[in-house]
Amino acid sequence: MLMFENLNNNDGVQIKGNVGKSFSVYLEFYLDNDYFPGTSSLDYSLVGGTNFLAALWVAPFVNILAGYAGTKACMLLGSGLISGGLVAASFAREFWQLMITQGIMVGAGMGFLYDSTVPIVSQWFWKKRSFAQGITAGGSGLGGLIFSASISPMIQNISLAWALRIQGIICFVTLFLASTIAIAPLSAEIAGLEELPSLLAIVWIATGPPCFFSEAIALQLRRPDSNRPYLYAQLYAGLSYIASGLSMLELRRIKIGLFARERRLQ
Repeated sequence: MLMFENLNNNDGVQIKGNVGKSFSVYLEFYLDNDYFPGTSSLDYSLVGGTNFLAALWVAPFVNILAGYAGTKACMLLGSGLISGGLVAASFAREFWQLMITQGIMVGAGMGFLYDSTVPIVSQWFWKKRSFAQGITAGGSGLGGLIFSASISPMIQNISLAWALRIQGIICFVTLFLASTIAIAPLSAEIAGLEELPSLLAIVWIATGPPCFFSEAIALQLRRPDSNRPYLYAQLYAGLSYIASGLSMLELRRIKIGLFARERRLQ
């Protein structure tokens, strides 16, 4: 299960894996060292927002590719995008290059990986599916902790460029191995084909804009001169989770109603 720590995440609909979680370490370095002169903190935060947005908006392409080439093709493509994006970001000299590599490429790679692999584990279990998903989420949390704790020393002792390259190499090795050994059941259905367009529309509307602007909002809420500089950002994050939880409860109610209507029609 730990092999899948780079494939799963425990951040719910935000779809942010361990690579995305480690961006906060890079963000702190960019801000403290003015790595790209003339770039504002808002611009840097949009890299993380673009990361989220790209991960969400590749969902239709993941469904199309999975239908033609299978789950492994999506996983391998995602592995290449994440690893390539991190390595390419180490050579970035302009901010727009960082946006394309660490923002769009890495985000799209996470989307290809997450959207194609999130149903695999639960489909192998008839009972206690939530418990199985919880184990994979735990592996994600452990991987995110290791990544975040190791990147900062690498930046300080080696360099930012080599920290990105080492992370890219680690991601390529672990994700490639996971992609080659992952086996998805032949019968897989997350949502009925008739429901898919409406469900995707709900996901995009509910998560796309908030994810894109979330880090920018958090940076604006930060109070560096205060005793608790991240208090308002934490309150914002907590309220966001509450709102998303209420939204999921509403989606659950809609889904239960659809199942009940299908049973009556049968």
